Amino acid sequence: MGTIEPNSPYYINIYDCSAVVDINSLEATTTISSIGGLVGRALGANIYNCYATGSIHINAGNNRERIGGLCGRFGATAGTYGETMEYCYSTIDVAGTTWIGGLVGQYYG
Repeated sequence: MGTIEPNSPYYINIYDCSAVVDINSLEATTTISSIGGLVGRALGANIYNCYATGSIHINAGNNRERIGGLCGRFGATAGTYGETMEYCYSTIDVAGTTWIGGLVGQYYG
């Protein structure tokens, strides 16, 4: 999934999902991106019982990349509800040069 962000103040729910990924970027990126094993950016979302396996290796150069095993950027935006992550895990091998995390690259909110 790419970006999950509601246009209204209601929840977006993701249940019982999994992903096997192999994401590699050898050249430096030129923009700010959010990269995750399950979803790149999830703002105002509830994620339950999900997991991801595999690898994510990103060469961000001097740019800011949000790289997470499950979700690159996770949290809430003004006027939305949500931002719950329960019973989730990641066994992804995450490598990068900026904001990285085994589960979430950057928490926003």
